[in-house]
Amino acid sequence: MLIEIKPADHLIASCVGKPGNRTFYIQAAKEDETLTILCEKFQVQQLVGGISQFVKRLSEKHPNLETGALLDDVPDLVLRRPIEPLFRLGEIGIGYDEDSELMVLIAQELGQEVVEDDYQDETETVKVRIWATCLQMLQMADHGEKQVLSGRPICGNCMQPIDAEGHFCPKSNGHK
Repeated sequence: MLIEIKPADHLIASCVGKPGNRTFYIQAAKEDETLTILCEKFQVQQLVGGISQFVKRLSEKHPNLETGALLDDVPDLVLRRPIEPLFRLGEIGIGYDEDSELMVLIAQELGQEVVEDDYQDETETVKVRIWATCLQMLQMADHGEKQVLSGRPICGNCMQPIDAEGHFCPKSNGHK
């Protein structure tokens, strides 16, 4: 099944919860239709980097591309409630359509086991295409990066997250 939002008037990568117990989402909307995808922090981190690199390459190829300065205060950079994810993200990719001058974010549901019965041979996975301007994608990437970086601090010795209660670092050999 393919779901398409073209163009999105709301696009965000964000999270809910406290550091160490956060849930990440990608959300897009057009008018009153909202689509939410559950994802991992790592997936948001990879998407953010991918969008930045992709837009940089696009700007070199298309110097007139609208990638203006990011706004410091965008009022719509919050997840819309209720947060009801359509699926858990499996694969994600980005692209660009020169005719419409829109970027596309393509997200596919995490693979499911094949179910065999009399009526269907395979389980149909859901694929989503979200179309937005380069500036919207950059704004989403900027906000997503801030959300990823606002997590728990990382231990300089073992590179693992430090909890609020403390941290047992295997590289400290039992010393504090």
